[in-house]
Amino acid sequence: MKTKIKQYVVINDSLKMSKGKIARVCLMCGTQMHNVSTMFQRIRWMLNNCNAVILKTSEFNELLQHLDTSNIKHFTHVDGGITQVARGSKCAVTFFSKDSDYTNKLKLY
Repeated sequence: MKTKIKQYVVINDSLKMSKGKIARVCLMCGTQMHNVSTMFQRIRWMLNNCNAVILKTSEFNELLQHLDTSNIKHFTHVDGGITQVARGSKCAVTFFSKDSDYTNKLKLY
């Protein structure tokens, strides 16, 4: 059985953002899908019913390091600091991937 590709959005849980703020951050991550995926990945994703998973981690910098060392193209939402979090805070990251041991150890939001 083939493993299906998914869009992942991982929330930086250490920032303790409200649900409304997280919804806004997820929306911003969704608008960046063309920057973090190839046309082939987007087609496979669409054929897979546009599966997306929202996860959370308090070890956000470790996740970013894992994505970099694994050469997984990603977009990090860096906040402007207008409302709940300080300017420059890394609120979330989005990327396309198949399930892996790393993504499976993260908790659902």
